[in-house]
Amino acid sequence: MKLHIAIVDDSESDRKKLLAMLEESMQGQDYTVSEFDGAESFLKTYRKGDFQILYLDICMNDMNGISLAQKLRIGDKKMEIIYVSTTTEFMIKTFSTEPVGYLCKPFRYEDFCETTKRACSHFQKSAKKILIHLPRQDMEMDIYEMISAVSDSHTTEISLITGQKIRSLNNYTFFQEVLLKEDCFIECNRGIIVNLNYAFKLEGDSLVMQDQQTYPVRRRDRSYINAQITKYITIQSKGGYYT
Repeated sequence: MKLHIAIVDDSESDRKKLLAMLEESMQGQDYTVSEFDGAESFLKTYRKGDFQILYLDICMNDMNGISLAQKLRIGDKKMEIIYVSTTTEFMIKTFSTEPVGYLCKPFRYEDFCETTKRACSHFQKSAKKILIHLPRQDMEMDIYEMISAVSDSHTTEISLITGQKIRSLNNYTFFQEVLLKEDCFIECNRGIIVNLNYAFKLEGDSLVMQDQQTYPVRRRDRSYINAQITKYITIQSKGGYYT
């Protein structure tokens, strides 16, 4: 699974130190890093599912890190939060946001690696990849990064958690055979497979996803899909991941 990592810290030098440690410790792993100089700038672009790991400074010029984490935890239970701070005095206050680690500046590289490895472990265990064909190349993709797969003539449109849409030359049957083996994927209507990890609510005859995309639901399947969404919400509320 490609990990998407965010660093939110109003100190540019501290962000650079984290970047350098990530570059050294994550060699051979597929990941991206996005930097933000404060909570407000992060919230302007954040969408649930964008990041798996968040390095979060506590004392910042705008909103403090704990307040930001509390906002994020309302809808995002899966993202692993690692606090970074110059003091341990806020540690107890962070417990309600269920962080995976708390690094006190200046922290040792060994402590950084141990905390980062712990944050990565859940996502690495759940990664399942498939090879899909695109018009100009083939792409290996983690199936859990897919929000939906929709049949379109002889191709399939894939929506990703990054907001990107790609057109696969694989026909819809290919994705049926691969995705529907996983409990988190359901066929909500003919030619439409959705990932319940990114479902928001069932509204009438439509399934609303967290990115506000809507998909029609077969009426005869509404009760089943509603039960699956309820199961998903229960798992999410406990910080789990529907696999």
